[in-house]
Amino acid sequence: MADRRSLREEVSRIANALPAGAEIQRVLLNLDDPANDRASKDRYIALVAGNAVHHSLIGAMTAQAGFSTPNPDIKFAAATQSARARGLVSDLEAETIDWIREVRNAFAHASAPLSFDEPFIQAMVENIHCHPVSDWASYFSPVFPAREQYALACGEFCRMLLSNEHAHQTVGDEPEETQAPQ
Repeated sequence: MADRRSLREEVSRIANALPAGAEIQRVLLNLDDPANDRASKDRYIALVAGNAVHHSLIGAMTAQAGFSTPNPDIKFAAATQSARARGLVSDLEAETIDWIREVRNAFAHASAPLSFDEPFIQAMVENIHCHPVSDWASYFSPVFPAREQYALACGEFCRMLLSNEHAHQTVGDEPEETQAPQ
């Protein structure tokens, strides 16, 4: 498994590799080219699913705080840190959400077609693969292609956050201790 730094360098290289001259025209004018179809769908999945997790984090924090109107201006990384500090997600879940954000950002900032078939994208998604995508996943341990794993993990985080089923105690709340009868 590649380390985060080398994956970020690869994302930066792809994002900064602007097409030049006739290549920029080919990219912009041939969006209907079937060769771009897979990459376009992958970009859509990465952006929409990643943003759904971001907005679910904001929604969960809003509900926990008892507010009716969320603050959509909270950046994804800040929302993840805040959700962790509030006990809405565990350390491991926050780390997984950070990888979801990294994948989303790779697609958001790429100036050329990018797909989940890219080895560095697959390496980033491998860090998301450990999160069980449903109750049966931990039993059967299915292996999904990167595109499906990303989408399923994002969907699972949204379900978990919006249903509030996984809300940990907020910081400062102490569990009530029960004493056994003497």
